Amino acid sequence: MIAIGAITADSRPDYHNGLPWDDYWNSDQWVIWHKRLKERYGQRKANDMVAEAWAKNGFWAIPRSFSKYNSSFVNYFKSQGMDTGHMVSKLVLASNDIAQGAATGIKTLARLSPVIIPAVVIGIGLVAWNAYGKPLMKSIKK
Repeated sequence: MIAIGAITADSRPDYHNGLPWDDYWNSDQWVIWHKRLKERYGQRKANDMVAEAWAKNGFWAIPRSFSKYNSSFVNYFKSQGMDTGHMVSKLVLASNDIAQGAATGIKTLARLSPVIIPAVVIGIGLVAWNAYGKPLMKSIKK
């Protein structure tokens, strides 16, 4: 397998032939190749060359099967105007983004909990006082 640093615009992709011991380009190598092509030929031609080469991957080839679930790969090519995913991979990546957003929200909430929890307790106390305490005090005064 060609090292990432050795990939140039003149490199040609190493396709997965389906055998487990076969070498083939991974997602990062495809991205580097696109960058090298873009440096030499510009974005439009680089996109065309990568799209043509990518199409030569067999349907079940590992890069084609797994790269579309690699968010950095998909986001890179999306930023270059290329769609490398399909319906299922887009749903998987979107659910991953939602989960990461929820985790970030939980972390933020945990950091703010020393402020939020007392505020919620005081708020509940005020609501309870208005609902039950005031009427109770009025009935005791009578």
